[in-house]
Formats: sequence, C-alpha cells, structure tokens
Amino acid sequence: MTTAFASPSTYVQGKDLLKTASKYIKPFGDHGILLTDDIVWGLVGQRFYDYLTKGGLKIEHVQFGGESSPEEIDRIKEIAAKSDAQFVISLGGGKTNDTTKRLAIN
Repeated sequence: MTTAFASPSTYVQGKDLLKTASKYIKPFGDHGILLTDDIVWGLVGQRFYDYLTKGGLKIEHVQFGGESSPEEIDRIKEIAAKSDAQFVISLGGGKTNDTTKRLAIN
C-alpha cells in the first residue's frame, strides 16, 4: 500500500507562538499576506498581525472569502502578486488552510 502525505514545508507549533512567530517567518522574506476569515481575525488575527508588524514584517491582511474555490485562489494570487508578497500565512480552519496550500502549489 502506498500512502501520500502533503504538508507545508515548515510547520511550527507551541505555547505563545503567535508572540514570537516573526523569527520563524523572516527566513521566507519580510513581506507577506495573512489570510484569515473575519471570525478568526476578531479572535486572534488582529493581535497576530500586530505581533508580526512589531517584529519587523510587512503584512497585508486578506480576508478569506469562505470557499477554497479556483476563483478565490485567483483573487488571492492577484493580491499577492500586486503586493510582491513573499509568503502567505494561513490563520484559521480547514478551508482557509486548504486555500493557502493550493496557493503554494500554484
């Protein structure tokens, strides 16, 4: 039996990680996109954004449209291209994370 597993090239988790995440992100560049839905943005996204920008990163918040569709992928790709984003951070649930993974593949 063959099993395949796909995941991000880097995965980090830990207590209070949001406060120190900049040091793990900086190797990917200094300008990126933070993809969240409005619920996650209100719960933790705004604080995470603040930690990242205080840590020296230029971050653009992009609100996730709710579905991991080709149209949503294209919309976010266009935003990333216009802003010269070097990375995308997904903060949220399954569809948000699936969308970010599809962005990485494309």
